[in-house]
Amino acid sequence: MFLRDNLHDLFIPGFPRLMESFYIQEQLLERCLPKVHRHLNAIDVTSLAYATRWYITLFTGGVVRYQTLLRIWDVYFMAGYDILYFVAIALLSTCQGLLVPTVINWVL
Repeated sequence: MFLRDNLHDLFIPGFPRLMESFYIQEQLLERCLPKVHRHLNAIDVTSLAYATRWYITLFTGGVVRYQTLLRIWDVYFMAGYDILYFVAIALLSTCQGLLVPTVINWVL
């Protein structure tokens, strides 16, 4: 796993794999969840602020329930690191209602 997916680059100085993960996540976010992407950009929140723990811990840092984590890892072992981008987008999609304010939220 460590060698196959080049996880070493998540931790070396400069964090090249982590920075690449943020870039890919931002591109997918813009394409799949444009409202969330626009809102996070408007309030200057980047993937660095919320997703570092996701990628550094491979979602083990209390991000999802244990049973969900096992399913994520099952797919990760079969499909590789790229599945983590889709997990990140799925998490953001699940929280979209909390992340993107509606007109009613602004009035209150």
